[in-house]
Parts: sequence; C-alpha cells; structure tokens
Amino acid sequence: MEQHFNDYNELNQHLKTKPFAMISAHRNDFSSESNQKMHEHLKGALDKLGYNHTPVEGIWGGKPEQSLMVHGIDENTAKKLADAYKQYAVVHSEGGKHTLHERANYLSGQHSPTQTGIGHEVGDFADNYSIFPLKNGQKAKIRLNMQPISLAKADNTPIKLIHYSHKEGLKEINPEHMGSGVHGAEKKRGIPDVKRSFYYRENTKPEDLVTQGAIARYHVELDPQQHKLYDINEDTHGLVTQAIQENNGAWNTDKILNKIKNHGFVGYHNSASALPNVVGLFHTHPVKEEFKIK
Repeated sequence: MEQHFNDYNELNQHLKTKPFAMISAHRNDFSSESNQKMHEHLKGALDKLGYNHTPVEGIWGGKPEQSLMVHGIDENTAKKLADAYKQYAVVHSEGGKHTLHERANYLSGQHSPTQTGIGHEVGDFADNYSIFPLKNGQKAKIRLNMQPISLAKADNTPIKLIHYSHKEGLKEINPEHMGSGVHGAEKKRGIPDVKRSFYYRENTKPEDLVTQGAIARYHVELDPQQHKLYDINEDTHGLVTQAIQENNGAWNTDKILNKIKNHGFVGYHNSASALPNVVGLFHTHPVKEEFKIK
C-alpha cells in the first residue's frame, strides 16, 4: 500500500538505514497515457506482493517520470520487477549504500551494477534527482550519491564488453581500422594518433548513433589480471597529470593515451565522463559474434 513520510527527518533516516528500491514503469517510447497505466499496474503488483511504496517524481536526463520507492524489497526481486516492466535501470539501496543496476536495452540483457555510492544530498539540482512529497506539505528534492564503478578496480571477475560493427563474421577487432566502422561520439573528432577500438560495458546502454549503424554485435571478455584498464578519472599512477605537465599544462588526448599505453595498460575508460561505460582498447583482441542486429 501507499506510504508517505511525515517530514524530511523521517525520510532522511529511512534513506540512511532501510532497504528499498527505486523502480519505475515509465518508458520514453510510451505515450503519457500508457505510462500512467503501467504506473498504476506496478502499484497494483506491489500491493499484491505485500510491499509498501512511496510515490516519487524522478527527473532523469531532463525528463520527468513517475517512480516508486519500494520498501523492504531485496535486490534480486527489484531487478526482476525492473525486467518485468522492461526497464533499463533500477536502484537498490541498503543501509545507505545505493547501487544502480543497468542493462543494454529495454528488452534484453541482465541488470548489472554500474554505479554505487553512500549517502544522499538535498538541494536545488538541475537534473538526475527525485522529489518526495511529504505529509507536512513540503517536498524533498533528493539525489542519491552514486559514481560509476571503475573497471580499473575490477577483481578476478572477467570484464565483459560489447563492440558494435557494420561488418559480420569478424574474428578480431583491430584498432588500426579505427574510423572505418560505426561512428560514436569520440570518433567524430577525427582519427587520433593513438588508435583504439571502442567497446561498451556489457548490459549498459550504447550510444544511439552507434547502434543505428551496426549490423553485428561482438562479445569480448578480459581477464582483469592480464588485461589492465586505466581509469583516466582516478589517475592512480599520475599518468594523466604527467602528460599534462609535459605538455605545458595543456590537455592532449593522444599524449595522455600514449603514456597510458606505454605503461602496459591494454586500454582505458573514464568513470567521470558522460560515457563511463565506454572502454577503449589499444590492441587487437579476439571477439565472438553474438548475433546479427539486422
């Protein structure tokens, strides 16, 4: 049944200590009438399952959507609900630690953790926040603290990546062919000196520009002990800082990537960029064709 918080103090305590999930039935490709119908359907399903829920207005990518804070739900059940309502993403929280689980598209793939963090903020945010209506008539604008999970910190779990191509039947992806395939955001800036092949972290959303031109999707699996990735944002070895200093304080992507490559890293990503799920690999890597897109 529907549950509301009396005031911000009660909401704050709940966010810090209780298990919950943030789930929506909203779809950008649905009409407002269809989204409202699915929202009510989700509420009814939660009632039948015995979960209390709080209405939340989410703002994601500048667009509003109706969501629900579902109380006392476990992570696996939350992901199953997100799958049932064909959602890209779902947030699960326990004890103040929040994890965003995403997948590649509405219809397929498993929800995997891509962002995590502890605590929350209250403020007048421009985007990516949730509004909680309170019983005292006020509204609390909340943003959960979450940052992309760095692939550079991976344990022994294989790093799974996806490469999109306009060619079928490839056995390997060679960075020397950079510029001849599907164009993403970075490649629009021209062919760089340090060539690399681009991949997306498995079960994350690729750029529309890439998927629209692709006819095949290829799977890559990296052993994190043998294939080290460098996170440009964290810059744990100071390589980005060194490259900038050596270039009179100016940012030069080729110089930065060349330094990373020469230090034995097979590739890189940037956990603080607009595309934290994108990985660039410097070397040829064997791939497995997963399926033909068209």
